[in-house]
Amino acid sequence: MLFNNAGVGTGGPIAEMTDEEIDRMIAINLTGVVNGIRAAFPYLKRGSCVLNTSSAAGIYGAAGLCIYSATKFAVRGLTEANDIEWRQLGIKSRSLMPGFIDTNIISAVAEGSNQTGKERLLAAGIPVSPVSIIGPAAWEAVHGDKVHTTVNKTAKQLAFAARWFPGRLRKRLGLMQGIETVVRN
Repeated sequence: MLFNNAGVGTGGPIAEMTDEEIDRMIAINLTGVVNGIRAAFPYLKRGSCVLNTSSAAGIYGAAGLCIYSATKFAVRGLTEANDIEWRQLGIKSRSLMPGFIDTNIISAVAEGSNQTGKERLLAAGIPVSPVSIIGPAAWEAVHGDKVHTTVNKTAKQLAFAARWFPGRLRKRLGLMQGIETVVRN
């Protein structure tokens, strides 16, 4: 098994990000995952599994997280494609799609604030799950049949809304960012 957990996060409007910030995030979040897969592939045997960490941001993009979301959507697509490509070899490809987990990556949420990332998210009503939920979710992903495993309440709600109420979701995410959105059906 390979647990491919490459990822960094920085936020902000895409127009305000530097070329270096964008290139770094793509290099780590996407190219790092691709490189991990390629390096591990010769060692994978029938019954092996590659578990990539995507994100709830790979379920539906969020304003202020454009590049992060794009890289996590790419990991999602890579996981799906590899699962199909490797089926004849007996190798599974799976992804974890967590919402906010209490790790160092949420520190970027606090930039420009006197609160920690976790405090800022909780103040906004966004739950932050303990890292201890990742182990059982990883076990479920590796041993289960689903290609993508949503991890925590936020990710599960986002996946449901993206599938069944995408217009409402888009409006809600826009309102959360202070962007007025008109939903037309």
